[in-house]
Amino acid sequence: MRKIEPGESGEAVVLHFSLVALAVLLIVSLPVWRWPDWWSGLLLIGAGIGGGAAQLAMTRAYSIHRAAPVTALSSLGIVFTHVVAIPVFGDIPT
Repeated sequence: MRKIEPGESGEAVVLHFSLVALAVLLIVSLPVWRWPDWWSGLLLIGAGIGGGAAQLAMTRAYSIHRAAPVTALSSLGIVFTHVVAIPVFGDIPT
């Protein structure tokens, strides 16, 4: 990220990534598409907003710091997900 052309912003990188992912996943999902109910739809929208914000944050982190420490810290996301899933969803890891 730090070596990308100076005129290319992190937001543009995230936008391009998101549009390509949308196109690919839309094509893959069309044969089995089902509309979600309203609650699932709200959860999907929340996941999309949260994922977009996280992608912006990670792109920014890679642009201002070396990749190795950022990658090591991003791996902690798995641990944080399990810690949050216990009280929020009652999900106990096995």
